[in-house]
Amino acid sequence: MFWKRKKPTSKTVATSDPQFEHAFGRKFIRNSHYSLPVDFEEMNRLDFQHFVLRLAMRGNYAAPIHNPHAILDIGSGTGRWGIEMAKAFPKAEVFGVDLVQPPEGSVTYSDERPPNYHFQIGNVTESLNFSEHSFDYVHMRLLFSGIPAVAWPHVVDEMVRVTNIGGWIESVEALPLRNGGPYQTMMGNWFLQTFQLRGIDPYIADKIPDMLNSRGISNISVKKIEVPIGKHGGRLGVLLSTDGNAMVKSLKNLVVSQGLATEELYDIAVSRVADESNTSHSMQPNVITFGQRIT
Repeated sequence: MFWKRKKPTSKTVATSDPQFEHAFGRKFIRNSHYSLPVDFEEMNRLDFQHFVLRLAMRGNYAAPIHNPHAILDIGSGTGRWGIEMAKAFPKAEVFGVDLVQPPEGSVTYSDERPPNYHFQIGNVTESLNFSEHSFDYVHMRLLFSGIPAVAWPHVVDEMVRVTNIGGWIESVEALPLRNGGPYQTMMGNWFLQTFQLRGIDPYIADKIPDMLNSRGISNISVKKIEVPIGKHGGRLGVLLSTDGNAMVKSLKNLVVSQGLATEELYDIAVSRVADESNTSHSMQPNVITFGQRIT
């Protein structure tokens, strides 16, 4: 199962590919703001996270899209969301863009991939390799921890630029956990410190509506979903807890490499966080924002 702990290694080691490095038995993009691993274990977690989000949102999207001809998924990860959208809208061409190719064995390489789904490597903090007005629907989710605060205005500019007149933009981003137990709070503080050190704004979700509005996006709608974590949240809460417990293991390198915790303390915190998710009444806030380009 994807949440099974692997034996950690204490040092970052070089790889044959200069784009990547390994730490604590996981594969990361070298010199990148994206701090989560990019290995097959993380692809499994991202697929699991996709199913949890789909359940929480009661679907794959919130914007009122109808018969789109072209869809863009920025930060496409495994490609799971885009592939499902390509099946839901078989007449649309769906493009996924991410920093690296998904690993072999992910859904991108499976028989599930329909012919109208396409993947390309790209970086939205630089520029998207698409012309203006290319897409009827542009989607991006859970990239707040991988995009520096200073880059967000450009990211939103790019999203608007490639959106067709009458098309829709949708953003799904998380905010810091609320009502956590002692170890959940301690780990949350570690993450907030790493965000500060790396120039990341953990509250960017609340600022995206204004950024869209300032760029002429109309019909903006904002929906906040707070999902309870753990058994008190029912089936969805248990699923979210499973995803969260796997994610915090993946972030060990980020916290330990910054000197915010020792390996031993981090491992203890991970195990206690798993317990606290079922004893505290913690909540995971998510912000869904969508709007329409009319000019």
